[in-house]
Amino acid sequence: MDEEEAYLRRVEAAKKGDRASMATLLRGSQDSIYRFCLSKLRSPALAAEATQETALRLIRKIGSFRGDSRFTTWALGIAYNVCRESIRDQQRRRLVEPLSDFDPEDTSETQRVEDSESGISVAMEQLTEKQKTAVTLRYFESLSISEISQVMGVAPGTVKATLNQAIKKLKLHLPGSEN
Repeated sequence: MDEEEAYLRRVEAAKKGDRASMATLLRGSQDSIYRFCLSKLRSPALAAEATQETALRLIRKIGSFRGDSRFTTWALGIAYNVCRESIRDQQRRRLVEPLSDFDPEDTSETQRVEDSESGISVAMEQLTEKQKTAVTLRYFESLSISEISQVMGVAPGTVKATLNQAIKKLKLHLPGSEN
């Protein structure tokens, strides 16, 4: 049995409720999901939480997986939605946090973040969320244009245009790049 055939059997077994097959699929995609969530949420704790939530949703929704894409591509699409929800929740919490918690004298956190930022992360901050997602999936997760299209729920042409715009912006903001 070749690798592709074994993969297809594992997916079918997972869809029928086989826990061992589901666990194997989850283990195979867990690192990609975590890296993607970390790139979106920029916090190891939030990324771990999002990875866990993604796994729970994958388990609940495995029956709806049609097999039009690889399991990992489908999983990253779910992770994308989990991260979007997490970002929305963070924004809501920030709006209701009391201003009395703010200490303008405490610059340690800001300094730590500034010290840890590399040129690429500074450049990535110039991108829109859509551009960051496309760049992360293409260049850090090595997904194809078609797979990114499925994850983001947009047309392949939109992915290409988004990546093109992102690369132009990155070139402007990367140290040592020719403008």
